[in-house]
Parts: sequence; structure tokens; C-alpha cells
Amino acid sequence: MARQAGLGRAARPAEGGEKPAILVLGHKLADDGSIRPALQERLEKALDAATRYPEAFLIVTGGQPRAGRVEAQAMREWLAERGVAEARIHEEGYARDTVENLIFSRYILDMHAADAAVVVTSGHNVRRAGACLEVLSVDYGSDRPVFAVSSGQYEDDGRDRLKVYRDVLRAYGIPMMAAYPHLAER
Repeated sequence: MARQAGLGRAARPAEGGEKPAILVLGHKLADDGSIRPALQERLEKALDAATRYPEAFLIVTGGQPRAGRVEAQAMREWLAERGVAEARIHEEGYARDTVENLIFSRYILDMHAADAAVVVTSGHNVRRAGACLEVLSVDYGSDRPVFAVSSGQYEDDGRDRLKVYRDVLRAYGIPMMAAYPHLAER
């Protein structure tokens, strides 16, 4: 069974023989297609993880277009400009939100036989992302450990648990928006 560990802390994939993946969730680009500060924080955290774990491959995920490019393209370019080998970076450029980031990236994780997944996202998203990827891993028969790393601080707005439930249900394919439309974050 997959397990979630290291929430809010630097994750450390186990040593010896494992093939870890660093999964960087996208964030809306500026209207001109440039990287906004929240996404840059995620990328800086991912760059640190990529440096610490040179055996890890990276997945950059996000498909919201701005100025002719999607988040995944901008993230790949940013990481490559800072020395991450392009062969290590896998681009998923279709996802429109956190749940789709994880669903679509799961195929890349499986295709490259990742033994562990380190999810890099913002503080407000770390619990939801870790829980959703854990659910998807269990649902599809994987026992890979899931680590979630926050690129920033977060204070619970009192609705965090409901947001986790909403996204986990979506990961299972059960929408709850008809009952709780105020939880939509679009």
C-alpha cells in the first residue's frame, strides 16, 4: 500500500536501488507566458531536489496555456536553463488542475518504473496533492511511497479538509461539486 510521508518537510527517497521521481505541479502563468512567483518557488524547490537526487527523473505538469505555451513547457525551460539535463525532464502538458496533474503524471511514473514520488507544490496544496497521488497509486496497484514537499508556508483557511475530500473523490472518479459548489476553485 502506498504511504504518504514527509508532508511539509524535505522528502528523502530511500537509498539504494530506488528510482525516485520528482513531480512538480504547475501553477498559472502570467498573461505574457512568464513564470509567476508561486511557480518559481516550486521550481526552486524542485531544482534543489534534483541536485540532491541526481538519479531522479522529473515530471513537470500543467497544461493551462498563456501566450502560446503551457506551464509544463515553461517549467521544463526554466529547469534546463539552470542545468537540469533535458533527458531527466518529462513534460505533461494537458492537465488543467491538481487532480489532472496527478492522474496524467501517474502514467509517466508507471512508464518509467518510479519507486517513489516526491510531489513539489505550494503549501496550500501539499495535503491534497499527496493524498490524491496516494489514492491513485493504491487504486492502480502501486506500492510506491509518496512524499509531498511544500515550496512555501500555508495557513489553513478552515476548508482544507473539505478540499482534500473533494479532490480525493475526484481522483476516484466521484465528483462532489453538485453538493458543494462553493468548493470549486476555478
